[in-house]
Amino acid sequence: MVKGGFRPIFLVVILFPLLGAFLGYLLTATTQNDSAQVVSSIDEEPVMMQGPSPISEPQTKELSLIELTFYLALLCGIVALVYHYLASPLAWIAIIILPLIFSSIYLERTGMSLTLFYLPTLALSVLIALLIKFLFFNKKILPFRLILCTLLGAGIITVYLYSLYLLTSTPFTNSDGFAFFWTSLILLVFVFFGISLADMLIMRYQNRRIKSKQPEIEEYNNQND
Repeated sequence: MVKGGFRPIFLVVILFPLLGAFLGYLLTATTQNDSAQVVSSIDEEPVMMQGPSPISEPQTKELSLIELTFYLALLCGIVALVYHYLASPLAWIAIIILPLIFSSIYLERTGMSLTLFYLPTLALSVLIALLIKFLFFNKKILPFRLILCTLLGAGIITVYLYSLYLLTSTPFTNSDGFAFFWTSLILLVFVFFGISLADMLIMRYQNRRIKSKQPEIEEYNNQND
């Protein structure tokens, strides 16, 4: 953890994952012509839309995997900021409240009840937050954190989407699972790379700050001697 008070440079850990999610969106939109549609309620019934394939129907009321990824990018950034850089357990407030806000915004689109939609989303948020807390900033796996966290994160998202299919009694095929996992993999690579880049910039800033204060510390010690 980084000890000390808040500094504006810390905000890059929120900004960079969001930019990464946007770049991932551009890549998936270019290669697949459409974001992965997850849940639709066009006919007032919860209908799951299959993976990232072109759909001719109106798309005014769909929850997409892209939107879910932007939400997770924001969540990861806030957890990293509050828990890791500010060393505060208040991150759990965001972990509980953010899924409630997300569920409320997309509730009409899914056609599910708030409780039915919120609980799986809360579980998703908790698992992703634990991934950030215990794995991403674990120094023992630092060289492999991008690959490991991306694979685990994509698996968690796929299981979350499967739970939505299950709760709405919608068939979930192997091709659906593969499509969601693959798209999540691409998107999360950019999100976690954004956090890695932000972490590198913050660490460089902290090191320069410590070096700049070193002469003052040495002078203070010499005066006391």
